[in-house]
Amino acid sequence: MSFKLAIWVILGGGIGSLLRFWLSTKIPFHANEFAWATFLVNMAGCFAIGCCFPWFHDPFTRAFLVAGILGGFTTFSGFSLEILRYIELQQWKLTILYAGFSLILGTVLVWFGFKTGSWLQ
Repeated sequence: MSFKLAIWVILGGGIGSLLRFWLSTKIPFHANEFAWATFLVNMAGCFAIGCCFPWFHDPFTRAFLVAGILGGFTTFSGFSLEILRYIELQQWKLTILYAGFSLILGTVLVWFGFKTGSWLQ
């Protein structure tokens, strides 16, 4: 990877991370409730990645948007930590619902975003 490409990823990642952090302050995580902030971020990110991938072919634009902004915005590691927290608290129903909906709907939204992006291109 070139230095210039790395800079674009870093800049985008900073923006995406700030957006994610801002949203988490608006919709805080509560261990006995569905993790809405992370769920919504991941679902929006899945759709956006699906849209952006067919739209942008320039490696710098794709690095900035897909790897950078959307990579910083979506929080799969945060998702995994919340699953672990649900398990530790023996919140079995929330564990299954949250993990299941996130994985299934996320995959569907990536597909839908890809189709939408291809159609709009």
